[in-house]
Amino acid sequence: MLRVFRALKRERTLFTNPLAGLSLTTPVRLPEPLPSYRLRGLLDLVDSAMGRLAVGLVAVHAIKVIDVAQLPLTALDPARGTLKVHLRGQPHTVYLDSLTHRPWTTGSCNGTTSGPHPPTRT
Repeated sequence: MLRVFRALKRERTLFTNPLAGLSLTTPVRLPEPLPSYRLRGLLDLVDSAMGRLAVGLVAVHAIKVIDVAQLPLTALDPARGTLKVHLRGQPHTVYLDSLTHRPWTTGSCNGTTSGPHPPTRT
């Protein structure tokens, strides 16, 4: 397109370039998705249900680690399978898939099951 306008300018048919004020933005490239076999391998390495939930929220739902660390337990609505998250100062609803919803429904993240306890000091 620019070649056409340059040629017209050389022939003095056109004196200004109508595209001069046009700014083109480049698209933001999204990161490559994590292959499912690598995600399964990563989840196998995590010992706790809370850790698996954190990995799922970061890897599947692209929630930043700092946002996951600041999540209150009241952010989850287990009946609807949603999680209320504040991202960039605005509330968002994350619809959980089976990978991230399962630890909450089994009770292993919300304290309803007993798990290993730290040793007590006497």
